[in-house]
Amino acid sequence: MKKRRKLQHTLQKMKLLVVCLLAGFCTCHASAFAQNERISLNVTDSKLSDVFQQIEKQSGYMFIYQSGDLAGVDNISLNERDADLNSILEKCLAGTGLTYTFRDNLIIIQNKARQQADK
Repeated sequence: MKKRRKLQHTLQKMKLLVVCLLAGFCTCHASAFAQNERISLNVTDSKLSDVFQQIEKQSGYMFIYQSGDLAGVDNISLNERDADLNSILEKCLAGTGLTYTFRDNLIIIQNKARQQADK
C-alpha cells in the first residue's frame, strides 16, 4: 500500500514538472518570436519619436526612452516592407549613438555611452 501511494505521489510530481516545462518553453518561444515580428514602414524626413509611434501601432511594443537622447535625431527616411523589427531598429538607430534592448513588450532606447556606464 505504501509503495503504491509513493508511486502515485512521484507520478503527480512528474506531471507537474512536465506542465511547468511546457509552459516555460511556450513562453520562451513567444518572446523570441515577437522580436522577429515583421512590419512595414514608409517614412520620409521624420523624427525618430514619430517613427517609434508608427512601430508601436504595428507591433504592439512600447518604447521607453529619454527625450533628450532623441534630440537632434531627425530626417529618418525608411521604406521597408515586411521587414523584421530588429533590422528596422538597426537602420533607424544607425549613426545616432543609440542602442535598443527588448524587455517583455518594451523596447528600451538608450545612449550607448550611458548603457556602458550602467554595466
